[in-house]
Amino acid sequence: MIKKNNPPAFQFYPKDFISDMNVMMMTNEEVGVYIKMICLVWLEDGIPDDSGKIQRLCNHPSTTLPTKEQGSEEWENIFSKVRTCFYEKKEKLFHKRLDVEKKKQKEWRKKSRAGGLLSAEKRRRKRIDENGARVVEPPHQPKGNSSSSSSSSFSSSNKQEKETMSGKPDAMSEFESFWEIYPRKASKQDAFVKWKNLKKTQQKEIMEAVPNYRKEIEILKTETRYIKHPATFLHPERERWKDYLPENWKEPTPGGKAKKPSEMTPEEYTAYQDSFFKENK
Repeated sequence: MIKKNNPPAFQFYPKDFISDMNVMMMTNEEVGVYIKMICLVWLEDGIPDDSGKIQRLCNHPSTTLPTKEQGSEEWENIFSKVRTCFYEKKEKLFHKRLDVEKKKQKEWRKKSRAGGLLSAEKRRRKRIDENGARVVEPPHQPKGNSSSSSSSSFSSSNKQEKETMSGKPDAMSEFESFWEIYPRKASKQDAFVKWKNLKKTQQKEIMEAVPNYRKEIEILKTETRYIKHPATFLHPERERWKDYLPENWKEPTPGGKAKKPSEMTPEEYTAYQDSFFKENK
């Protein structure tokens, strides 16, 4: 019986087969038996090392000769010559070239699977970056009432997305206020996680800083790829937003680039502070 999970085919190399010394010494009848044994070994993961069983598997006729003894002798001559192309293990015959081909197929399937998983992960991350939130695929629905199935899928998808972005109602509302005004929409879920880890005072500072950051982007015509990701801007330890707080930020000139307080010399920072307090008296 053919094993279900065995690959249905293998690479056959005519040049290697025809030029093999063992094959060159075989009669056409012996070549036929050899090919059939190769196919059976591939499909069955080995065949019994039993001359009589293999004769029946190969449907070799023993009645073409005048006597049964002559027929058996002819088969034994064929089998003894063909058997030298196989090796025995645990009372079964195997073929070295087929072992190599099976290993190659196994490695190829493994590599293809890894490549498929990597490609799927790249597409998933691309959807997250483009949509600003994780796309939750609806579960597979069996055939039947299409309207109820799609409705169920839609509600299930919404429920999973809400669970992913879950948090206290106030936290979610405040984050949405930030998200609405922030100049770049990307990785919304990651940004929300960062937002939840911020202190209230930090969240308040961020809401004061974002308008200045937006204004700087507009003045300097910053390309989208250079605009900070929301999660980067919200990092609680780096505190990137502090550079854009009213007391730290100075409006840049068109075509130029404003220096951040952290980039200023002590003299520049003192002059900057004096200028700020004069403007805000």
